[in-house]
Amino acid sequence: SGKGKSYRSYFEAYKGYPRELSLRFTGFIAGGQSSILGEVAYNQWFETLLGYTGYALGRHRWGVSLRAFQSFNELKVDSASATAKFAVSNVDLKYRLTPGLWGRDETVGLALSYQDVTFGVVKAPMLGAGGFWARSMPRVFDEFLNRLPFMNYPKWVDMEFIYFASSMNSNVKLDANFSLNFHGKVLWTKSVFGEAGFGMKRFAFTDQTQGQKATLNAFYGTVGLGISF
Repeated sequence: SGKGKSYRSYFEAYKGYPRELSLRFTGFIAGGQSSILGEVAYNQWFETLLGYTGYALGRHRWGVSLRAFQSFNELKVDSASATAKFAVSNVDLKYRLTPGLWGRDETVGLALSYQDVTFGVVKAPMLGAGGFWARSMPRVFDEFLNRLPFMNYPKWVDMEFIYFASSMNSNVKLDANFSLNFHGKVLWTKSVFGEAGFGMKRFAFTDQTQGQKATLNAFYGTVGLGISF
């Protein structure tokens, strides 16, 4: 208090949701052919590491991401005329170099990724590593998008790059497989969001047992809806 007046101190507490579930449609172009894929994505960030709260490895550091998508139409397997259905599933383990809440606090981090690719009769499980960066949308882009009424809400953007260098099947030889993704979401409510993204993926491997090679360089865009809970 001072000069006959009383003042109250206070602080604001923010509680975020640790889980996200999204349904997406992805269109991509690869080698002159196009395709539409359906995708399901689930993300979760953990408050502690199995109850451990130490600064370097404990609180608000770790997350997991699970994704699965499949083409609705068949794609060319290689330069030959053979076509096949295409499906990919990913399981990522992520570590924030700076602790905080996803969707709230800017961070960069490291990622370890398992990817399982099915292209016709060829199946290629692989392991990769990379990094990610995430923050609220930069102000210059945020103000531009806010001109659209349905975009005049808080926004979150992230980018990741994963390189897959290790084949998990001794009969499958890899040839420069990677994923580069730019992604953003607009938070319409505390629990409902829209999202969009674009990027490039390369799938290239040879099944030495069957003597079949698959190569796919894909540029893609994606849109979806999700919930946080």
